[in-house]
Amino acid sequence: MIVTKNRAVLLLLSVFSVLAGCTAAGDLAPSLPAEEHAQRAENLVFQRKTDEAAREYRQAVLAAPSDTGNYLRLAELHEIGGELSRAESVLNSALEQSAPTAEQRIIILHRRALLQALKLGTPEKASRSLAQMPSDSLAYKDTQGAIALGQGHWHEALTHFAAARERARGNDDQGLVMYHAALAYYRLSQESNAAKALYHAINLAENAALIHDIKQLWKNLDAPAR
Repeated sequence: MIVTKNRAVLLLLSVFSVLAGCTAAGDLAPSLPAEEHAQRAENLVFQRKTDEAAREYRQAVLAAPSDTGNYLRLAELHEIGGELSRAESVLNSALEQSAPTAEQRIIILHRRALLQALKLGTPEKASRSLAQMPSDSLAYKDTQGAIALGQGHWHEALTHFAAARERARGNDDQGLVMYHAALAYYRLSQESNAAKALYHAINLAENAALIHDIKQLWKNLDAPAR
């Protein structure tokens, strides 16, 4: 019993050490059950108060350190806010401190790899996650494409994204792959193909961070010629 309690305390301290870098310690003491903090966070997201929503999700994580879903949502909000290193740290913590299902683990690995390859400029770090993904999965093929994209291999990236699209089932997965294809076309200066891919992506995407990225690429396409 003592060992179990000690492990729980160590888990909480470890989670706190990750989240403490995101805000003042005084903001982190959970005053409600995790579910209520999460609900308050979603209400704030609806009001476009992303920073306040992230604070509520940090409290939700502390209230229920093993609940993987709260980590995923918190990382998403950090990504929308441009806090990319914090998003990566939260995803690392989700892998190490929460209790992800097999499916959630792949989602975390995939999202972290995309963040590293496409936004943090560390495709070599992203490549390390491939060994932990099923080689015939959407996550694997899409990550391969993101790594190629991050390394400047646009045509190779499109080949991987085509393979990923064949494995996409839900709307959000299809939207994600189409957005990545649009990125590759944009880098190839094929604006017409990029716009077509983005049109499909925006009509399929459900994830808030993905929708945010799609809108940003639309702005880039609408901007004067590079």
